[in-house]
Amino acid sequence: MQLLWTCRTHVGVTPSLNEDSFAANEPRGLFVVADGLGGHAGGAEASRLTVGAFTRIMSTSPKAPAIPLPFLPPADLDGEQLRLYVAARLANRVVHEAALSNTALAGMGSTLVGLWLSAGMAHVVHIGDSRCYRLRGAQLEQLTQDHSLVNELIRDGELEPEQAFGHPDGNVLTFALGADPDVEPAVRMCDVAAADLFMLCSDGLSDVVPAQALQELLAPLGGDSVATEEALERCADDLVQIANTQGGDDNVTVILVKVEGEAG
Repeated sequence: MQLLWTCRTHVGVTPSLNEDSFAANEPRGLFVVADGLGGHAGGAEASRLTVGAFTRIMSTSPKAPAIPLPFLPPADLDGEQLRLYVAARLANRVVHEAALSNTALAGMGSTLVGLWLSAGMAHVVHIGDSRCYRLRGAQLEQLTQDHSLVNELIRDGELEPEQAFGHPDGNVLTFALGADPDVEPAVRMCDVAAADLFMLCSDGLSDVVPAQALQELLAPLGGDSVATEEALERCADDLVQIANTQGGDDNVTVILVKVEGEAG
């Protein structure tokens, strides 16, 4: 599977510190974005620890955990999905223990979204409201569902999906890394086709740019269009710019990954 990718991260207009972190290992098809919780002590440190621990654990073994685990993984997970699940839970332990050991970092937390493109499949793990999308042809699909109060209200039928964007409680999370010693990551798997475009982002983008606008910005890179590294970079720049023109009240990070050639 041949990949083209790029990333942009920006502090935003009003924040003084970028609390987002990201990492990419293109040869392994692994990409991750973490967003330190704004307003909490050590947000930047939390996202840094999250990305570092997650990528380090993912590099210890290609598929199956190679270390004793302090928890019992779900029986229905194996292979890549199990590897992502374990890496996310162990990264949570790292952040939680760091917060306990340093009073200056008490209360710190982070989101996490990870994408692993392997053997013709896309494996996604997330905790919080950082997102992963897939553009196939002209259709943009959100592959993650936010761990948020607003999303719970939608599931409970108390809020219509179209009312979610811009909701005043949109930033209230139900899960994040670091707050508790154990947290349950969400994992999913979907197929990959040639010319698919994947986007990982922090909520500094998704909270201020509606899905339709995201689709329109990404559309030139979709379908059978021949993407170049320069085209991906321009698109990433445009995504950051539009997020900042919508207020720029948060850090924004975006990773774009384009599948070139055969997906298998």
